[in-house]
Amino acid sequence: MSVQELVGIHFQNFDFGKEWHRIVPFLQEFLETHGQEVCPDRFKSPAEQMTYSDGYACLMLDIQNDLTEKREKSVFYPQDAKLPVSFWETYDYYCEMLNAEDDDVAQSQLSSLDDILMTACGYNYIHNPEFISHWVPVHCCKEWNPVFCLFMAKKLFPDDRWEVFESKYHTSVLCLEKKQMFDILAWDYRPVMWPFLLGSDYISKYPDLGADLAMESLLRVD
Repeated sequence: MSVQELVGIHFQNFDFGKEWHRIVPFLQEFLETHGQEVCPDRFKSPAEQMTYSDGYACLMLDIQNDLTEKREKSVFYPQDAKLPVSFWETYDYYCEMLNAEDDDVAQSQLSSLDDILMTACGYNYIHNPEFISHWVPVHCCKEWNPVFCLFMAKKLFPDDRWEVFESKYHTSVLCLEKKQMFDILAWDYRPVMWPFLLGSDYISKYPDLGADLAMESLLRVD
């Protein structure tokens, strides 16, 4: 079936958030099979190696910005986090210094304070390759979905027929018979990951988990 023959068919994307635990056992096998192809540097997340802007970095920046702007009122600030008043006083001091002039010292100090903040709040996942955002590259569907998503779809649903569909604007992995999609990029880590991390419901806002948006891109014609 050609891409244009998919018009009018509605798919349901795999719930990567709630079902991520099913994928974790196959991550090492994926690296052994495709590691040299897509992520040869074992000290960097696979997503980071696929693109200049990976899911981990974007997600951590979102959280960091929310924490530094709203502080204890941020939805990401846990009740048991222990940060003294002096921490924020020091943070404000270096922010003022950085705003006043382009100061390398201030930038370095703020980076260190950001690391302390993220660790204290429990959001430093840099050493946890099992965390989902390590596997979400940005704008990399043509290179990533036919490798990672197709591999995992076949592992989790070996009896289903999974196919790669590619167009100018998007590439996705579909099971036509069951109208299922396996597209971690369509799952859309940024708007979905926030409530996912906070343990709140997100399916009501994204009932198809990004499938319609993926199909819109896949079927787009100039």
